[in-house]
Amino acid sequence: MQSFVLIPTTGAAAEELSASIWEQPGVLGIEELTADGGAFPIAGHDFVRFDARQEYENWLRTEQFRSGDLLLKVYLAAGAKLPAQFKIIGSGTVEPQDYLAAMREQHHGRVIGKFWVGPPWEMPPEDKVPVLIEPGMAFGLGDHPTTQMCLKLLAGVPTAKRVLDFGAGSGVLAIAAAKQFSQSQLCLTEIDAQCRSNIEHNFSLNNLPVPPILESVPAGAFDLVLSNVYLEILKVLAPSIQTERWIVSGLLGEEQLTEFQHAIETRFDCRQMIHRDDNGRWFALELCRRQKTKAI
Repeated sequence: MQSFVLIPTTGAAAEELSASIWEQPGVLGIEELTADGGAFPIAGHDFVRFDARQEYENWLRTEQFRSGDLLLKVYLAAGAKLPAQFKIIGSGTVEPQDYLAAMREQHHGRVIGKFWVGPPWEMPPEDKVPVLIEPGMAFGLGDHPTTQMCLKLLAGVPTAKRVLDFGAGSGVLAIAAAKQFSQSQLCLTEIDAQCRSNIEHNFSLNNLPVPPILESVPAGAFDLVLSNVYLEILKVLAPSIQTERWIVSGLLGEEQLTEFQHAIETRFDCRQMIHRDDNGRWFALELCRRQKTKAI
C-alpha cells in the first residue's frame, strides 16, 4: 500500500526542497498544502498513523505557519522511506482510488488577467489567452502568487522581439510570452532535466514549437527577460543581464525586496511593483534599463 509523509517548509524554500525530495527513490508525487484562514486542509481520517501529531498541531498554532509556512505531502511507493535529513512531522497510508479522476477533480483552470492557465481537459474562456499546463509536473499549474503576478505584469508589455524566460520551470511564463508575442525570438534557461522534459510537453499541448532550452543565459541583449526565481539567483543576474525590460518575482518579504533593489539600483529603474499576501508577502517588479546620462 502506498504511503505519505508530511514535511514542513516555507513558501520561499518549497521549490528547492521539493526538488531534493524528487531525487529520492520511491517518490510518487508531492502536494503543497497551504493555510486557509489558519485552518489546514487535512481531514482527521486521512491519517492511519501519526507519530508526531502533537508536534503537528502545535506547529499549526504558530505565527510562522500563518504568515508563510506550508506542508509538503509526499506520496511514497510501498516500502519506500525518506532519509533522516527530511523533517517528517506526520505520516499515513493512501487508500486505493482512481488517481486520474482524483487529479482532475483537484486541478482546475484559473483566469489570471488576460490569461487562462489550466489543464488540457478543461475548456478555457473564449476571451482569454489559454496556457495549457499538465498538472503534476514541475512547479505547478500557475497557482503560486509569484507566477500570477508575473503574468499580470507580462500582460502589460506592449511588444518584445527577443524574450528570455530564466528558470522556466513548467513553462507557464514562456508559453504566455510565446502567445503574446507570436513573432518573437524566445529562449529559455532551465538546469533541471525533468523540467526541460515538462516544458517540451507543455509547449506541445499548446501547439507551439519548443524554443531552445539552455542551461545558461545566451549571448546578446533582450527586449524582455522573465525571472521568477530565488533572490540569490536574481542577485547573480543583476550585474550582467542585458535587457530593456525585466520582470522579476520570487522576492519574499520586505527584507528580500530591499536587498534586491540595492543589487539593481545602478542598472535598472522600477516601472511598477505589485505584491500579494498569500502565505507570505511576495513581491514582483517590472524594471526598465536605466538610461545613461550624457555629460555636459
